This record gives sequence, C-alpha cells and structure tokens, in this order.
Amino acid sequence: FIMGDIKFYCFEANNLSDVIASPIRLEGDYGDFLNNKDQEIFRQIWQERKNGQWDGRLGNFWDTQGALSFIGINFRHYDVISATISLPQRPLSENLYDLSRASSVGVALYTSDKKLVVQRRGDNILAAGLLDCSAAGMCNLKEGDLEFEEFLRVRMETELGLKRSDLIEVSPTNVHDAYGYGGNMVSYKARTHLSFPELKERIDPLLVNELVPINESELLDFIVESFSTGELIGDGCATFLSSLEEPAYKRTVQALRVRGCKISFGELVDGQFVEY
Repeated sequence: FIMGDIKFYCFEANNLSDVIASPIRLEGDYGDFLNNKDQEIFRQIWQERKNGQWDGRLGNFWDTQGALSFIGINFRHYDVISATISLPQRPLSENLYDLSRASSVGVALYTSDKKLVVQRRGDNILAAGLLDCSAAGMCNLKEGDLEFEEFLRVRMETELGLKRSDLIEVSPTNVHDAYGYGGNMVSYKARTHLSFPELKERIDPLLVNELVPINESELLDFIVESFSTGELIGDGCATFLSSLEEPAYKRTVQALRVRGCKISFGELVDGQFVEY
C-alpha cells in the first residue's frame, strides 16, 4: 500500500462556487501528448479491458490560476492510466501519468442523526473493498461543458436514492488531486434530512456494496486512522477532510502529516502542479 500525496488546488482570490460553476474549456486534448508507441500500448490495453465499457469524453484539469481550465480526454485514456499507474513497471511514457487529471466529483454526505456516510467500494472495480466518498463518479463532458453539481446530484440519486428535496445543502469544498488513479476531483459537502437508517433503505444493493456510518464526533480520528492504514482511498480522505470546519480541518491535516502523509497546496500552471 502506498499512501499517496494529496494536492489541493487553491483559488484564494476567487469564490470556489463561482470557479466550479464556470470551468473554461481550452483547445487541445490529452491525446496530443501520446507518441506512436504510447498510442499502440493504449490501443492494446484498452482492447483487453473494454468489455463493452462506455468510451465517452471527460475533462482533464489543466490550469487553476484564477479559474478552473481543462482540456479534453477520452475515457479510454483515463481507464488505461488508472489500470497501469500502480504497476512496478509502467508501460507508458512517464509524463502521461503526471498529465492525467480526468474530471470527477465526490461528496461527503451528513445525515440528520449526525453521521458521515462512507461507502465501501465493490469487488470488481479499482480499489476494491476500500472506503471512499459517500458517492462519487467520473464527470463526463456534456455538450463540451463540465456541470459538476448537476452530475453529482444525479450520482447521489442513482447511488443513494436521494432526490433534490431530500437535500438541505450541497456546496463545493475543494478541487484536489489524490494520487493513485489518474483523476482529479471536485468535492462537495451535502446534508440530508434523512437519518442513516432511512438512507440505507433507499440504496440499490446492486449499485452500492456497503454504507458505513461514522459519528461526526469521531470524524477526525476516523480520517487519520483509516487513511494512514490504507483502508480509505485518497479521494475519500480529501473529500471528508474538506468537509470539516476550519479548526478541525487544520488539526486533521497536521495529524495526517505526522503519520507521513504528504499534503500540498498550490495551483496548476499549464499542466504542471506548482506548490506554494
């Protein structure tokens, strides 16, 4: 197990809600960076993996100076990167792993009985059996745009059975890169007027493996312990961490660093992370 780095992108001068609502599409595509050898390797691995998988278009985060800008990326490119990024001998050019930041969304959902909802990932997917965000998914391009909140609301309804009227709050908390799967995430905090037992009755067992309730009062210890032992994946850690109030957030970051986790703050500048 590798406890990956978590990189938070800072939009200090701008309101995060405004930044998330208006991402900027740039010219260019992730595929532009593939040489002939890489193209052939992508083709071979995708042929082995696709099994009728959807191959649509995602955004690929590129710059966060003042706004969130992105280029396009095919799902198949993201899928092959995520499948090979943890191999001891990576088959593709090294820069392709650094440049892959496929768009995704995740949420920390709190119930009316003061529980954080944690989802355990299914058996036949990446990071099988590990703990993750309350709900999450890759965010595909819709007529060339990324509609993060709309995509997240659909995801919460699909995975958790939550309709819009069930939600009291849905607000963005950060944009981050949690090393491990070639994606970047816009994360949210949400509250529902349902209790955890009421929520559990809504879920489709074919779509959701298991939901785990964590008491709000035990959240700090849960994040530090489960991430540092490898049970909670990076996106889940970053999303839950960002749902905390400022003092608890700072304490948890400090506790994670003591455990050896590298948490950085900075911005993307033309495809490269620049740490503050």
